[in-house]
Amino acid sequence: MREGFDYFPAPAKLNLLLRIIGKRDDGYHSLQTV
Repeated sequence: MREGFDYFPAPAKLNLLLRIIGKRDDGYHSLQTV
């Protein structure tokens, strides 16, 4: 590590595709992700 920099883990999800494919009976949407 270089001096003067702090490093923190940053777990994340990257959606290459986010498609709404329908609406569910509970009011939420069905999604397709990649």
